[in-house]
Amino acid sequence: MLEIYTINSGLDSPFHIFSDEVMKTIEPELKTFHFKKKQLIFREGFTPTGMFIMVSGKAKIYRISENGKEVILSIAEKNDLLGYHHLISNIEYSSSATVIEDSELRFIPKELFFRLVHDYPDFSLALMQSFTREFDKLLDKLVDVTSKHVRKRVAELLLRLLKRFGTESDNKTINITLLREDLAHLVVTNTETLVRILSEFRSEKLIDLQGKKISILNPKQLTKVSAMY
Repeated sequence: MLEIYTINSGLDSPFHIFSDEVMKTIEPELKTFHFKKKQLIFREGFTPTGMFIMVSGKAKIYRISENGKEVILSIAEKNDLLGYHHLISNIEYSSSATVIEDSELRFIPKELFFRLVHDYPDFSLALMQSFTREFDKLLDKLVDVTSKHVRKRVAELLLRLLKRFGTESDNKTINITLLREDLAHLVVTNTETLVRILSEFRSEKLIDLQGKKISILNPKQLTKVSAMY
């Protein structure tokens, strides 16, 4: 079984609809790229020439606001697709992507992508479903930013990171390393406020902080904070 099929065989990936035989015909046309931490994958305003699949590592998808502030839209990890909706819409990238740890990505050229869309209607449907899920997450984030206190948003973010990325061997430390600045951008606040709230959570023994690592000590109480009005 080819690697790309293996890593995209989950039901959330549009590539789960392809058989091994189809993937064997696709494999020679794919390109593999290795990115170092903080290396740019693509930049807002540039024209896409294909789409990317995360094989390993993690990347942040973000936009720069009119006042120059970075707003992180999402964190991509293994199996996630990058840039495909810009490709479908035939528009320039409306966001940028940068790896936050050493990562491996596969690149699907534009010509191959549209051939798959044309020849496999189920693939097109799966892409639409993937886009809808991403759009719903962005709407949820917009509602959170406009209606929830920052303290509540930080608690929710920590719980989401815990659920999505799991823990290290100690069963407490979230298995992702993010700069405080990136955490602040994820909850759409400034770094000073984010640091203050994390310090409050540590004082309340909800979390522990070791460098950039965050350990969840009391997920039950942290959940209560996220549910407060």
